[in-house]
Amino acid sequence: MNRNKKARVILEAIDKYAPTQINWNMAKLWLNAIARGLNDIAQAEEKEDRPRKGMTLEEFVGKMDGTGTFSIYLHGEPLTFDQRYDYMILDPEEWEEKKEMYRNKYQPSCMSMQDWWPEAKDHEIESWDAIERAYDNMLIRIWMK
Repeated sequence: MNRNKKARVILEAIDKYAPTQINWNMAKLWLNAIARGLNDIAQAEEKEDRPRKGMTLEEFVGKMDGTGTFSIYLHGEPLTFDQRYDYMILDPEEWEEKKEMYRNKYQPSCMSMQDWWPEAKDHEIESWDAIERAYDNMLIRIWMK
């Protein structure tokens, strides 16, 4: 049964069993409202049925631009502690280009080039917080499942 037929059945039931009288001159408005409600229900049920997946580390830091200081924990164990990164996610070619820009003594860092990155990038973020510090960048702490 399609949504419009369901709406008609509901409207007829309201007219027959509810303590109200339907003005059948306005049936199109009633049917449209009920059909929209059925659509809202279908969308809500679809969301409930969809497996819940949290944001991964790669998705989380991929939205950041610029430098950041991080402490990242996987299953309670630190992967990186109070580490500053100049870049979050770069492919190897981009990383080589960025490093070329720093011909002086400063060595930039990139999160996705760390040894622990391949193991950690696809883990879901369980929680995170940010601590503002007077002496340095904000510290972002991330705990992953």
